[in-house]
Amino acid sequence: MPFWPGALTIVLPCKPGTLSKQVTAGLSTVGVRMPDHPIALELIRAAGLPIAAPSANRSGKPSPTQADHVASDLEGRIAGIVDGGSTGIGVESTVVSCAGETPVCFKTRRNYKKKH
Repeated sequence: MPFWPGALTIVLPCKPGTLSKQVTAGLSTVGVRMPDHPIALELIRAAGLPIAAPSANRSGKPSPTQADHVASDLEGRIAGIVDGGSTGIGVESTVVSCAGETPVCFKTRRNYKKKH
């Protein structure tokens, strides 16, 4: 079962002042993920550095699987959407915190199915 790139978020400690509070939500940690989508991977490659981005849905809302889901959930809150087609599944990633002495799994993604 492949996780990287894919639906795995690793939470790591972040030194104060290293990243904007908008990226860390004011926390002393940051979540890191490598998406498994060719458009996202190409944007990261072209930028030549990591990209800080929130999820494409509001907190507590279901994960979107299509661009029109994002448009309707975030209407008036974002400048644009890159439509990479349907994701097929809308399940959040597995979240593992490596911020302490021992890794802790906060959330496990179920029913993982590799698309390609």
